[in-house]
Amino acid sequence: MFGITPVVFLIFSIFFTRLISADNDTTLEGTWSSKSNTVFTGPGFYDPVDELLIEPALPGISFSFTDDGFYEEAIYQVTPNPQNHSCPTAVLIFQHGTYEILSNGSLTLTPFEVDGRQLLSEPCEDSGVSTYSRYNQTEDYEEFAVSVDAYHGRYKLQLYEFDGTPVQPLYLAYKPPLMLPTITLNPTATSSGSSSTGTSVS
Repeated sequence: MFGITPVVFLIFSIFFTRLISADNDTTLEGTWSSKSNTVFTGPGFYDPVDELLIEPALPGISFSFTDDGFYEEAIYQVTPNPQNHSCPTAVLIFQHGTYEILSNGSLTLTPFEVDGRQLLSEPCEDSGVSTYSRYNQTEDYEEFAVSVDAYHGRYKLQLYEFDGTPVQPLYLAYKPPLMLPTITLNPTATSSGSSSTGTSVS
């Protein structure tokens, strides 16, 4: 009886996984999350009723896409302060809206401008009172690639910024995507204004 070495089995598994996924390697549909696997779009990140951004356990990013042109993003970033390690800057960002894949392969994300929210914490400057404000930023990506990661065996989304800089890779977490409704959640006559909250994200 012939045996199969672990190396041969691994090569076969990677080949087979790529083979069965070949027909789906260009679709963006689903919820994608960075390696920390703690940041996901949907109601666990943003509560549109009480307008609350909910801090995940670890920093990371997540994008969701529908098959009919809608997207959502959740970002939690922490930036160290090299002069004072006890003063990192932390930010939570929520946006959603529509996306378009252009003929040259680039990707444009256009948010519903009144719905975007940001919670910014600068503990050594804001006295522990984070700034909660509206956020509206159209995003352009030069290109994107969907593939099966040979090491993790999972679908991977690689986005490239407008100048070609790669964003940290994202991995498929949910399909269909985990998202809030793809409509304007908090319609208002104006998109300006900000307020503060005592909830710190640091």
